[in-house]
Amino acid sequence: MELYTGELLFGTHENLEHLALMEKSLGRMSSKILSQATGTPRDKYLVRDRYGEWRLNWPAGAQSASSERHVRNQVPLEKMVDPQHAVFAEFVGRLLTFDKNTRPTAKQALNHRFLKERNLPE
Repeated sequence: MELYTGELLFGTHENLEHLALMEKSLGRMSSKILSQATGTPRDKYLVRDRYGEWRLNWPAGAQSASSERHVRNQVPLEKMVDPQHAVFAEFVGRLLTFDKNTRPTAKQALNHRFLKERNLPE
C-alpha cells in the first residue's frame, strides 16, 4: 500500500497514535483481541468503556491536538485507492487483519483474487 500511495500507511513514532491510525484505516480492534493485552501496554493504551469492553484510550490518551488531527485525517484503506483498484485494497486489508485466527496464511493469500486475476485494471 505504501508503494501504491507513496506515503507511510501509519506514519507516526508514537505507539497509541499508531494503534489509532490502524483502527481508523482497518476498523476497530475487537475487545476480545484488546483483552489479551496485559500489564503496562494495557494500562498505558487501553480503557474499559461503559459496557466493560476494552478499547483504545483514544482520543483521551492523545499526546497532542496535532496527533488527534493526524488520526482524524487518516482515511479507511479502501479509500486510499482508486475505485478500479478496490481488489488491491481488499487484499491488503485481509493481510492486515488484526485477529491472527482469521488473517490468511501466506499460502491462502496466494489464492486471493488480486493475485489470481490476470486482467486487473492498471
